[in-house]
Amino acid sequence: TVATPESAELAHHGLSGAIAPVRFTVSDTGIGIATERMDQIFEPFVQADASITRKYGGTGLGLVISRRLVDLMGGAIWLESEPGTGTRFHFILDLACAEDSTTDASPQLPAGIRALVIGEQAAAIQLLQAQLADWGITHTTPRLRADLATRAGPARYDLAILDLPGWEPGAIAAVQSGSAVPLVVLLPGDASVDGDLQTLPAISVLRKPVRQKDLLRAIVSALGGETSHRAPPPPSPFDATLAERHPLRILLVEDNLINQKVAAQILGRLGYAADIAGDGHAALAAVQQNEYDLIFMDIHMPGMDGLEATRAVRSLGSAIRQPAIVAMTAAASTEDRIACETAGMDGFVSKPFKPERLLDVLASMRPESENESADDLRTGATTETNSLKP
Repeated sequence: TVATPESAELAHHGLSGAIAPVRFTVSDTGIGIATERMDQIFEPFVQADASITRKYGGTGLGLVISRRLVDLMGGAIWLESEPGTGTRFHFILDLACAEDSTTDASPQLPAGIRALVIGEQAAAIQLLQAQLADWGITHTTPRLRADLATRAGPARYDLAILDLPGWEPGAIAAVQSGSAVPLVVLLPGDASVDGDLQTLPAISVLRKPVRQKDLLRAIVSALGGETSHRAPPPPSPFDATLAERHPLRILLVEDNLINQKVAAQILGRLGYAADIAGDGHAALAAVQQNEYDLIFMDIHMPGMDGLEATRAVRSLGSAIRQPAIVAMTAAASTEDRIACETAGMDGFVSKPFKPERLLDVLASMRPESENESADDLRTGATTETNSLKP
């Protein structure tokens, strides 16, 4: 499947008072869906081709969740597909029209502003360019970093806007080479403000996602020679020394490679290097070769699923060191929790993964004598019980 900015469409179907019907369309260039399978594709854990689960691992909840959300919002969802060509998914919602946000108090831009726009994410840059055009700002986006030095400068630009995944001093240096071009820097929400960045003159720093009115104020501020560092980053829930203070040997059982990386990265930022098993069979082999304190077990996997693997681990009894087993799944119904507990699991973590929830689990694995809660292990997170039992 190929996902590009061009694969999504948005259209409105005229206004009806304060309500506008809005249709969203997403195009998938995958294998397509046969006509006889279309009625089933919105059911849990259904794939258009049964071999997908065997080859790539079990999913199938995405469309179920989408349908439930659309139903809750009073809309409709449907699809059009042709096997071998791809599929177009549509949903339509009646949305309330927002009031005009333009007010007399909005900051005013001087006429004839020229901006240099620098970024690495094409879709984000396109949105930024469209907004600048609406404000009457002429803009240029260099294709190569080597172009920065030749394109920047007071003779050509009044302002530079940098939308980067992270802080890159080289790009800023090239922009301000020979002049102090006013800067607006857009940073990811969890990125820290570099010390050198704070010392630059005429700079405004915003954290993504950025609201239009905040961007407009930042541009006006930078053009006026002011320096603004808005919204300090939220406290990090990560403590890289946690594993040293509270060592645990962890096995992560997950068939989806992306989920593997996400969970492993979160654990890694806490200092834990988890072993990884791609399915239930590999997990069963791992516990017979190594002693684990904790297993994060995906429920829906091809071959031996998480429930079956848990029962197999528990059936080994005292032949192995019995670890705590915590379920990982996007399904969080009462029936799911009962099934996990019956299989022999000790806890439950919902997907998508959040550091705070994994910290709750790690805190629950602590010996009673140490008596340190999840709140003691992190800053600014809300404690959530992961036990399967009431």
